[in-house]
Amino acid sequence: MASYLINKALLALTLVITTSIVTASPCQESNNKYEIYYTPEQFIPKIDFLREVYGKQKNIPETIELAALVALSKFPELKDAKINFVIKTQQEVMYMQPSPAPFMSPKENRTFTVYVTDNNDVYEALVLSEIPFNALVGVIGHELSHVVDFYTKSKANFFFDNFRYALSKKHRAKVERTADIMTLNHGLGYQLAHMREVYDQYLIVLPKTTRRLQHKSYLTYKEIIGYLEEGKEISKN
Repeated sequence: MASYLINKALLALTLVITTSIVTASPCQESNNKYEIYYTPEQFIPKIDFLREVYGKQKNIPETIELAALVALSKFPELKDAKINFVIKTQQEVMYMQPSPAPFMSPKENRTFTVYVTDNNDVYEALVLSEIPFNALVGVIGHELSHVVDFYTKSKANFFFDNFRYALSKKHRAKVERTADIMTLNHGLGYQLAHMREVYDQYLIVLPKTTRRLQHKSYLTYKEIIGYLEEGKEISKN
């Protein structure tokens, strides 16, 4: 019990320190062209335009609206997709789930839900309000990459891939890493790297087996930065 409390206290302290560091980071002034640091102030004046162009058929809670619209602006192929962002009690920061019924219908009738944590206790998991805007855009971009993937699937592939994702850790890792790569190729690589940096601090206090699984399932911070430094579109293979 004492060890549990110590780990939770360490988690809280680590997240506070990490958030302070990354929020104060002068990345927007970097000489590296891929280090584009997004802040709310850059996009607040454009929010009406973003809503009009990228907010169609999207239900987005106010707390994440600006970050979601910025991420959506990098995925023009989803302008007409039906996406609901839902705040929900969960430990995961965010995950996407397609609605199965509409997949028996044409693509334009498919609906997707991105579930977002309502956690407000840093001792339990990552707190949404503590995630820097730049990193939040990155994790939303990752979920939108899943939407792109499912948006174009045939009915057979939709059900078959869902089945494999649920049963195979190897396939799950392939799907998640593919989504990471798609996020990079849509211009949100640095934002995703920032989110991975924040999440890595959270993983410090988790069991080693959990940390290994996470690192196998997603691109690491170093991998993302390495790809970005290459300055070219990344292959899925």
